[in-house]
Amino acid sequence: MTAPPQPSSPRPGAAGLPPAAPFGADPIEHPPAQGGPPTPPMTPLAEHTTAVLPSVPAAPGEDELPATPPPSPRGTQVPGRGPVAAPIPTTNAPRRARPPRRGRRLPKVVVGTVLALVLLAGALLTWRSAVGREYDTRLTTDRAAARQVAEAYLGALRDANAAAALDTAATRPRNASLLTDDTLRGSQASGGVTGIRVGEATVAHDATTRVVGDTGTVQAHYLIGGKPVDVQLPVTRVGSRWKMSAVTARVDLGGPPTRSVDGKVPEASTVDLFPGTYRIATTSTYVTLAQPDLVVTAPDPVGDTAKHWSGGSPSLSADAKDRILRAAQASLSACLGQKSLNPAGCPIAITTGPAISVNEATIAYTLLDDPWQGVEVAYEDSTGGATGRVPLHYRLDAAATNGSVEGVVRQDYRYDATFVADLTGTDPAISWK
Repeated sequence: MTAPPQPSSPRPGAAGLPPAAPFGADPIEHPPAQGGPPTPPMTPLAEHTTAVLPSVPAAPGEDELPATPPPSPRGTQVPGRGPVAAPIPTTNAPRRARPPRRGRRLPKVVVGTVLALVLLAGALLTWRSAVGREYDTRLTTDRAAARQVAEAYLGALRDANAAAALDTAATRPRNASLLTDDTLRGSQASGGVTGIRVGEATVAHDATTRVVGDTGTVQAHYLIGGKPVDVQLPVTRVGSRWKMSAVTARVDLGGPPTRSVDGKVPEASTVDLFPGTYRIATTSTYVTLAQPDLVVTAPDPVGDTAKHWSGGSPSLSADAKDRILRAAQASLSACLGQKSLNPAGCPIAITTGPAISVNEATIAYTLLDDPWQGVEVAYEDSTGGATGRVPLHYRLDAAATNGSVEGVVRQDYRYDATFVADLTGTDPAISWK
């Protein structure tokens, strides 16, 4: 019988196993060693039986298991049985888990942290890029919308479309009595909006915070009465739409007397008007205006104080003075014809002593001089009327008694009288003071 092969790598301290006999063979007997007791027969091992070797702990600080010592040529001495061949090593033997090595975990943590930061930075850059694109798109869109509303507003004025012009307003004017198509047509005929050119819009924004504001301006150029106007039209966002911050100007027409705009009488002396040229007049036929054309070049900011119309300086018309003087003369003549020492509404007021009693039925007044030579008639801004100073020199004749004595009173009087002409009616209404 051939001797079994020797194992190439017996483990130190492992118990040796005898070579396996063929399956079903008789037990093998080993001759006893010299001088020793006989060796009992060995029980054959089951086929494919493998020895399980204990794992050997690794030396601290080493990365690999220690090298296996060379096999003993004689195997292992088993007490009472003699030398036994070393067992065949097996790869199925379990190994004891090594403790984690911190030296290799730290780089993994650093790499993971760096990777997370890189991913976070990428996500942040992507988000900022998306926000930036949205900001740029909105700013461009809002600028275009602001420009379009300015074009629509000026176009409506040119076309005398009051409703369309008012539709562009963020806040409708308080007094819209003159904001009509008819008034706009009159304005255009006198010198309205023409030659419109709308420039770029500027919208409030903050590039740092990527915020687009709700206010802005639009550069515009046009003609009013043939004269160029360059203006920054204010615009504002209302909800999702851009609107004109203001579409009219507030003007104080002055008065009295009452003014009219292109023949229309407004509800109040302060009016709201679209840009354009307007013909202003008074409701009095006795008063004219120095500069009857009112030019509104651009809308005023909402809430601004109404501007006083400087061209509204009124004066008496060419024939007004003669008409007023004739009315004053007629009034004085009526006063002189009354039978009273104190006729109402007249420049005559005569008093007598307590002992004299005048028979008023006999009173007669006579002008001694022509008081109308050189009388000046002046317009009064505060009242819208006219005044004149008349130097009166007249005589009173009347029957009177002084106690029981009857007689005649003849007395001359001098008095500088002032007449006031109310010009609101068809004819001047004269009163005296």
